[in-house]
Amino acid sequence: MVSKPGSRLSLRARLLIIALATLIVGTLAIDFTTVTALRSFLVARVDSQLTSDIPLAARELLHSSVYGDSSFSGLVSLPQGSYGELIFSNGTSVVGQFSNSVSEPPPNVATGKAGDQRIDIPVGHPITIGLPKTNYTYRVLAARDPSLGATMILSIPLASVESTLQRLELAEFFVSLGVVLALGLAGAFSIRLGLKPLERMRAQARDITAGDSIARVDDEGPQEIASLAGTLNTMLERLQEA
Repeated sequence: MVSKPGSRLSLRARLLIIALATLIVGTLAIDFTTVTALRSFLVARVDSQLTSDIPLAARELLHSSVYGDSSFSGLVSLPQGSYGELIFSNGTSVVGQFSNSVSEPPPNVATGKAGDQRIDIPVGHPITIGLPKTNYTYRVLAARDPSLGATMILSIPLASVESTLQRLELAEFFVSLGVVLALGLAGAFSIRLGLKPLERMRAQARDITAGDSIARVDDEGPQEIASLAGTLNTMLERLQEA
């Protein structure tokens, strides 16, 4: 009879593989949940900033357009690389960057030619927009401003969010690797210790097979091992009587 490849593995190896697989799956699930929860929290914080700063950002853009001043008064505190676009009902628009640093181009949030701009994103619901062929992403919110007769679109880059998540993922990788290795070694030692009565029983069975008819299997150990040893000893006694 040909044995299956999996049957060549010892019980100790099988138990260790099962324990390691369970540990790895559990660790990956914890890491994924942690990163997802943190991402949701950080994005929600950006959304809150978008909602609170978008009215002031609209007036900053209007002030800059009217007075031809590219600097802003500092009433809004937005991350580097934040963009704003104020689109009036007649289709004209004002675009500005709320920082002096050089950053990626703004996301495509409006369509149409100059003087006939139309909003290309939902109003009142923050969304994430990525720049094509790059890993740069923005969180964008469009809100109507009745007092100005316009719609303000504010875009905040998610570079800081992605950077924080990358650092967390790197830390989780090394911590999880250390935990898996440490618990794997501890599990291997525990399995070896737990299977020691079986190893002793196997050695005693070899002696009996070699001709020691009065030898008996040691029944010390866990309940399952003791029950098996008792059954074998009963069988040996009956064979000896026969």
